[in-house]
Amino acid sequence: MPPTDLNGHQLATEMKQSANFMGRYDQIREIGRFVTQAAVAAGFDERTCYHLELACDEACTNVIEHGYKGEDKGEISVEWQHNQRDFRIVIEDSGAAFDAQHALVALPAADSAHSEVKVGGLGMHFMRTLMDDVRYERIANKNRVTLMKWLPSDKSIVVRETLDEIPMVRVFGRLDTTLTDELEAVLNELVSAEKPHIIVDLAETTYCNSAGLRTLVTAWRHAHQKGGDVVLVNLNERVQEIFAMVGFDKIFRIFNSRAEAVAFLQQ
Repeated sequence: MPPTDLNGHQLATEMKQSANFMGRYDQIREIGRFVTQAAVAAGFDERTCYHLELACDEACTNVIEHGYKGEDKGEISVEWQHNQRDFRIVIEDSGAAFDAQHALVALPAADSAHSEVKVGGLGMHFMRTLMDDVRYERIANKNRVTLMKWLPSDKSIVVRETLDEIPMVRVFGRLDTTLTDELEAVLNELVSAEKPHIIVDLAETTYCNSAGLRTLVTAWRHAHQKGGDVVLVNLNERVQEIFAMVGFDKIFRIFNSRAEAVAFLQQ
């Protein structure tokens, strides 16, 4: 199946390679090497390569422990995919199916209090925290886990996601005139809901000019007219300064974490 981005757009795979490994703990290091070599070639720095290896390690450990219920019970198929926007690790096994709804959704978010994270769920918690997207599918009696990381790039993009059933928009790169049409189209679709509540995460936004501000405040105004809201999270110091300069920090509800934004909108 051709890879798609989080907005459902098909991506052309530029490079990919797969390999099969026996479901043994001593093979996880070899899987890590297989993935890390490709990640380095894709342009990731040492820290991100470590994150990719760790997420892959946790996924494969889960296969052996929970899918196969022990070593030497089956193979683990690992494929890396490198396209123009992201790097993916696709892990397949023929072990027992697991409750993906609970495993991928019910665990606390990355910014939850430490006391909320159960020790038994740390592996999945690592995967969700370190990766930009984690997906599980059960296909033809096989488990498939896909780990995705955005490629390091100067290109600005808008990504639409859902957080606890609340629409969330993430802006990567420069929020300027070159990106406002794309952002406006996404926000216009979301504010068309009956009572729109939207989170805009600006953690990866490196720059914001007046066109970007205008796009955000227009969506905020439309949402309020329908009894909804647009809230902002994770503004860096530079972007926060721009909002304060024009008084928009008094208009928008701005939160330091996604968890705080979700709690506010769910009141």
